Amino acid sequence: MAYLATGTQARERAQDNSTIAEQIAIMELSIISAINSNVFEVKITNTSTVTIQGVTITGSPMTDNDTLGQDYYKAFQGTTANAVYTEQMNEVINYFQGKGYTISRKSTSGSYFFWNISW
Repeated sequence: MAYLATGTQARERAQDNSTIAEQIAIMELSIISAINSNVFEVKITNTSTVTIQGVTITGSPMTDNDTLGQDYYKAFQGTTANAVYTEQMNEVINYFQGKGYTISRKSTSGSYFFWNISW
């Protein structure tokens, strides 16, 4: 028998969890590197790099200075309504706040943002 998903289930399924997981993984590796360098803050920008199994990744899905990153920025600023991007960014924020970090989105470019995380 088929069933209709609850509102919570529908929201979880519609937010593209792989993008959220990728964003969080990049940010976690950046935090670990910062901790190892004895600092209390990290910025995840379009030029930040992390290495996963020998592959260097620059930037992140939400912070890149490309069309996608600029679309996330527009959703963040509220100039474009995109419920999926807004929900994804909120999931990232909630994840890190739940672990006791202070997290914010900032921009110096006016077209894409970066994450600022401190502890």
